[in-house]
Parts: sequence; structure tokens; C-alpha cells
Amino acid sequence: MTWIKQGRIFHIEPNDITSTHAQVPTPVVLNDRIRVFYSSRCGEKSFVSFFDLSFDLRTILGGSIVPVLSFGNPGMFDADGVMPSCIIKQGDELWMYYIGWSELKNTARYQNEIGLAVSKDSGENFERMFEGPIMGRTPTEPGLAVMPFVMPKNWFRMWYQSGTGWTNVGGKYEPLYVIKYAESVNGMEWRRSREQCIESNFPLEAFSRPTVYFDEQVAVYNMWFCHRGSEDYRGGSGSYQISHAYSTDGIKFTRDTTVFPFGAEGEWDSEMVCYPYVLEVNGKLIMFYNGNGFGQTGIGIATWENVH
Repeated sequence: MTWIKQGRIFHIEPNDITSTHAQVPTPVVLNDRIRVFYSSRCGEKSFVSFFDLSFDLRTILGGSIVPVLSFGNPGMFDADGVMPSCIIKQGDELWMYYIGWSELKNTARYQNEIGLAVSKDSGENFERMFEGPIMGRTPTEPGLAVMPFVMPKNWFRMWYQSGTGWTNVGGKYEPLYVIKYAESVNGMEWRRSREQCIESNFPLEAFSRPTVYFDEQVAVYNMWFCHRGSEDYRGGSGSYQISHAYSTDGIKFTRDTTVFPFGAEGEWDSEMVCYPYVLEVNGKLIMFYNGNGFGQTGIGIATWENVH
């Protein structure tokens, strides 16, 4: 499998409303365009905005830097920021599974949980379904639950990032997380599997942002995900990279040797590639992803036109 990079398509210039972040690209196909949601920041708090992309992947058709979903009320799980993670269509509605941030006044620094919001105007505005998270910490998952990818069929399947703890690296605590699986009959209440979807290659490997495409012709689940080390990962030797795994049941995945390439020296994605999201548009697979600085340098795309 070979991805063909098409270059950076979107980034934000610094201004008095946002930072330079366009983080965690989350696309959905509308009738005449691809609407791409992303997270930017106001001060230290993140919110969700979008831009529209033509089907030929060449033209930005507009968008909004005004938040379509802003951070939550004081004391809530998302009071310090929100990020999109997955958009699904439910009838005439769009459901956004999003990441809520809350700061912690201790060495762990923050906590993440999963929220759900709904739009009835194609994503121009979202309203929370609940003030609280639909998935969070549990007795057997004490770290965090974040970065869901949801596939609606006759029931709902979710792959998500599960926190296993924090590790002290050079006097600073860094989060550890793996990818796990859950199921639901209504998309709101979830039954989790304790099994880790992908085995770690080394003890302090951290996984993030699973995105899954089911190839119906060969009945195989393809997962693209990013992973990093816990040392020197902010643009260094442990930085995020994007890899691939496959599965016949959608629960236990096997990693292969496919690695999405970094950009050339000095390019916007030369130091890291992260937060992939893959979807099919007119028989073509498209990957949206971030580059350096966890989204500070913007969003790029790659195509894999020969699906079969």
C-alpha cells in the first residue's frame, strides 16, 4: 500500500482569535464538498472550527474560524478545551464524538474524556447531547478515554485511545496510552473490551488517533494510527509517525511494516506526521493528517486511489 502525498492544504496564520493550530482534522462528506473540522485555540483553550474542501482536493470553498463547538462550562469535563475526533451521519444529523480537556493541578497536568454533540445544520453549529462525557475513566481504565473513531453499521463500533498511566521522563510526567475497542447499540452507551487492539513494540510506546476503513471486498479492517516514544517526541527521535494494521474481526489487529513518510528537511511535516483520518470519496481513499508541532503547521492530505 502506498500513499501519495498531495501537500499541505490548510493552515492558520496567527491572529488575535486563534493560535497557529489546526489540529486533529476530522472530515465528513457533504453533498457538494468535504467539510473538515479541526481544533484551534483561544489562549490555552481549544475549540472546534471547520473549512470546506472541493472534491478535487484543490480548492478551499470557505469555512469558519468562529467556534462551532466551544469549551464547556466551568467544572465540566471539557471546560478547558474541545477537539473533534469523529463525525458520523445519523439521518439528517451529524454526530460529533469529541475530546474534552480538563486541567489537573498535579503532575499529570490534564484529563481527557469523550463527549457527544449533534448538529442539525450540516455542522454549522453543534449542541452537546450531554453535559457529561459518554466515556471516561473506569476502575479498569484509570488513565483516560479519548480520540474515538466510530463506525455505524447495524450497531456502533468504536476504536479509541485508552490511557494506561503516566511515566516520569526527565522529571516531567508523560501520558501512556494504547488503542482499545468498544461497542454500542445506540452510539451513546458503550460496552468496552479489555483487550488491547495492537501490541506495543516497546514498553513506553504510546498510540493515538485510530482511524478504520473496512474493505468489503476482502472483509478486512484497515487501521491507520499514529504512535510515538515517550522520550524526545516533540519533533525529535521519538516523534509521532503513522503506521498501518489489519484485522478480520476489527478487534485484534496485526501491525505491518508500512510507515507513512515524513516530509523532506525543512518541510511542514519533516519532524512528525500524526492524527490521521482516512475516508473514501468517490472510490478514492483520502488521508487527512497533521505535521510538525502537533498541528501547528496545518493539515495535509494523501491519496490512495487504487482501493482494490
